[in-house]
Amino acid sequence: MTRNGQRLLLLIDDEPAQRLIVRALLERRGFGVVEAADGVEALERMRAQDGVGLVVADLQMPRMDGLELIWALRSEPRWQRLPVIVVTGEVDELLEMQLLDEGADDYVRKPFSLTELMARARRRLFVAAPDRPRG
Repeated sequence: MTRNGQRLLLLIDDEPAQRLIVRALLERRGFGVVEAADGVEALERMRAQDGVGLVVADLQMPRMDGLELIWALRSEPRWQRLPVIVVTGEVDELLEMQLLDEGADDYVRKPFSLTELMARARRRLFVAAPDRPRG
């Protein structure tokens, strides 16, 4: 879950500028960040990089969107409990409930405050820590 003592997070967004901003903030707050532009690339990164403790994924992406990524992650035993936060610009309660039902652990609506994302990321990492009880 760490790289050089940092908590390791996989950040997935098809907008390079958005990734750059969020990555800079997360790294300043002590997270190690691995990036991907879509779900397909995210799975490649997951297979190549051990120790990812949290996934933060945009919902709307080319090739494989956030929901499809959740399905792929949940189909692999090693990633079934990996916390996933979905970032969405949609304001649709049914979609949000579907995301949670399909395996997302949390979601953040765009535009989001970076403080909110940090709080949710820290919470998910704490809940998912192997030496901590879940719940």
